[in-house]
Amino acid sequence: MKPKTIFCDLDETLLNDEKVITPRTLAAIKRSQSLGHIIIPCTGSSYQQQFPRCKDADFDYMITSNGAFIYDLKNNTVIHQNIMTPETSKQFIKDTRNYCTDYFIHTGLTSFHLAKTEKPNLNGVTQIIPHKINYENALALYELMQTLNKKLGLRIANTNLHFDEPSHAKSDDFAFDIINESASKGLGVLKLMQALGIDKKDTVAIGDGLNDIAMFEQVNYKVAMGNALDKVKAQADRIVASNNHDGVAEYLESFSEV
Repeated sequence: MKPKTIFCDLDETLLNDEKVITPRTLAAIKRSQSLGHIIIPCTGSSYQQQFPRCKDADFDYMITSNGAFIYDLKNNTVIHQNIMTPETSKQFIKDTRNYCTDYFIHTGLTSFHLAKTEKPNLNGVTQIIPHKINYENALALYELMQTLNKKLGLRIANTNLHFDEPSHAKSDDFAFDIINESASKGLGVLKLMQALGIDKKDTVAIGDGLNDIAMFEQVNYKVAMGNALDKVKAQADRIVASNNHDGVAEYLESFSEV
């Protein structure tokens, strides 16, 4: 088999519900790498949050912030970033403060929490996550963002997987991933493919959530986790076991030697 470049989501995909890569999956990653395959995490979360969880896998690159930040781990260089202007970030937070008590801010390699009372430095922001929101406020905020995001050139990259489920209405931790309108996991994948000269026919994506569909659109072969949303499964070429049952390892172990 010709070596493949595999773009793999992290939460609910490569990571189990305890936010770790299991020994079986880590072994499958190492074996695949030894055969020449390149595995690239592609996450909606921040670099600072996710790198400690997957550092043992010895990846060469990471795509974070829903495609807005791409980092070369071996050479410690930024390959691509799609940042908001400080004015845009401040305006978004100002206009949404009535709906949530906390924001999680991605700024490339770093990230931080922003409490409601703080006046932050918002330079280099790649993603804003308003969270700690009750269900009623989440619905109201979602409606507001339909207009606000259009005005500011932003978009919702992802929401809680069960945002539309009435059974979750008592939650107080709904969240939205907010990025530039021109950013997505798919565009992040495309940017890295172009930077590395990767042919689409040799690419795979593995995911579970709605933000992974944009990633699917840029690759040749699509793998959905057993725990993926139905909309994701419908676009997949293959469905594997869930993230708690080593679905990524199941796929990687199916490779024959190069």
